Amino acid sequence: MNIIVNGSKSLNMMLRPISSLALTDTVTSQLKNHGFCYVNDILSESVLQSVSASEATCIDAIQAARLCCKVPKSFSALDILEEELLQAKITTLSQTLDNILDGGFQCRTVTELCGAPGSGKTQICMQISINVQMSESHSGLGGQTLYIDTRSGLCIARLKEMAMASRVCFGDRNFDIDRILKHIIVTQPQSIDELSTVLGNFNELDKNCQIRLIIVDSLSFRRYSIENTFHRTQKCFRILDKLNKLATRFNLAVVVTNELVTSFIANDDLVPASGLLCAHRVHKRFMLTRLDDNKFSACAMKTPTMPEVSSKFQVTAGGIRDIM
Repeated sequence: MNIIVNGSKSLNMMLRPISSLALTDTVTSQLKNHGFCYVNDILSESVLQSVSASEATCIDAIQAARLCCKVPKSFSALDILEEELLQAKITTLSQTLDNILDGGFQCRTVTELCGAPGSGKTQICMQISINVQMSESHSGLGGQTLYIDTRSGLCIARLKEMAMASRVCFGDRNFDIDRILKHIIVTQPQSIDELSTVLGNFNELDKNCQIRLIIVDSLSFRRYSIENTFHRTQKCFRILDKLNKLATRFNLAVVVTNELVTSFIANDDLVPASGLLCAHRVHKRFMLTRLDDNKFSACAMKTPTMPEVSSKFQVTAGGIRDIM
């Protein structure tokens, strides 16, 4: 294995024989015939210049061997910590809710919001789809939202009401309601396969946008159209895997919502529908509960930095706010 220490390749890898790489016999023979016996021989920057342009097969063989030598770059724990501290976050406009989220919904992170119907999941999703468009000085990302509405439950009138209230909250006289709504791209896949296709086409969609937030509301709603339990879990796992890769590659925040189901194993308790397997593919998981007409609670079920604590917030006519 190629180990990188302080930016230099290990001696063991440099002296590794070409024949030990996962190459075909033909490629190995081509390299040896040109005098390339060790990995160090084909990693030199000038090696391609020493090969005649007419020897295309040898050039292809060198490039194939180089691919076999590539390993992910290594980082120190301090590097990772500093990068995490610098990650931008999206505010919810509730300080108590932001606190339990460790500052808000973070980039390169998949956050799952679980709860029964009416527990505030969609309300939070609508609020952050507006807030993400604010500048970083206002705890936004200055980007757009891809809102994947699998339940066809997104209420545009409610979204507009929240946007109008946010204009007052942010104190921005140039706050354009139409522009805010225009920058929330909504898609309504009718099956989990269509959802997978939407995520697969993200590159094409993002060419004309600047998407910094993906919302899947909800992840579990369409999965029950698949009768086979194993296939259902497998497809859900793959969706979360795609969301993880998009979050990392494009430096964006991902939020998924999930309903509750009855567990016949855990004394008929209500548990998130995606199960424990899919829970391993999200970075943070929160359980939402409705306390009364407009007051709600969020409990941290899985988070790398917070204990299992809860906080309260309210949903007003203007959106997510602290309880006064």
